[in-house]
Amino acid sequence: MSKRVGLAFSGGGIRSAAFCSGVLRRLLQREVKIHNLSCVSGGGYTGTAYLDWKCRNGQKDDPKWHQEFFNHMRRRAGYFCNWQNPIVGVIDSLFVIAMIVLVSVIFPVIIWMSYAFPLAYVVDFLVGDLLRAEGCKEDPLTHECVEQDPDTTKRTTLFASLLVTSVLSYMVESVSPWGKALFRFIFISSLAILGLCIFPWGIHVILEKTQPLIKLLILILAAIVWLAFPVLRRQAAIIMAAYVYAFVIHLRVYKHYVFGFDYSESTFDVMIWVSGLILWVVPFMGSIQQRLMHVFNRWGCIK
Repeated sequence: MSKRVGLAFSGGGIRSAAFCSGVLRRLLQREVKIHNLSCVSGGGYTGTAYLDWKCRNGQKDDPKWHQEFFNHMRRRAGYFCNWQNPIVGVIDSLFVIAMIVLVSVIFPVIIWMSYAFPLAYVVDFLVGDLLRAEGCKEDPLTHECVEQDPDTTKRTTLFASLLVTSVLSYMVESVSPWGKALFRFIFISSLAILGLCIFPWGIHVILEKTQPLIKLLILILAAIVWLAFPVLRRQAAIIMAAYVYAFVIHLRVYKHYVFGFDYSESTFDVMIWVSGLILWVVPFMGSIQQRLMHVFNRWGCIK
């Protein structure tokens, strides 16, 4: 029975690709016939490039194209590829920057915003009347709004019940030996619902008549923190998402303008349909986020 040789390349980005190429080169120099090849992440840069070159040469290993292949790998395997040619290096660098912006900024904004409009519709449908309690009653004769003492009992009860539920569930989760997952779910859910209700109401009460620049200030500060402090990037992203969600819910519930844009029922309906379409393709976008840089690096090693 003939022996079969299997080779495994581990992950580790460009460093793994460089190390694996050295191992592969030594084995080929010793004329070791490789029957099976398993690659992960950075090791796949070398593995897929080797298989591509092998297919181009009729599935036969030959020292001549081996030398060309490894010389090519030496030139191309880098975070910013082939700086021996400045023009190619600049183009590759622009591609890398564009991919970073696409994966780190554009895709997350599209994915997170796709939930905002359906969520605003749900909040308006369930508790919109409570959040809109203005103390204003229509006069049956003049059809004008007549100011009266606002009835905020139901709205206050809603906020208080959600707050009490979150606090109690957190306390029970901390001391209870059973049901921790359930009480944690109740704690997170009630706290999230409270935020989705109280933040749009707070915007309506506090920021309704302020200048658009002031409304943007929190978003700008969070974006600065996101860019300047990588350790706080997750928290800054959550703050920006919550702030934008609150404005979208405020737009739907109170039918007022946001940052100069007037509310339109038809426009909101279109955004609901667009959000549904985006949610349908979100799994594909997630796959692109995870693999785009790997595809670029493998393409750089092959081309």
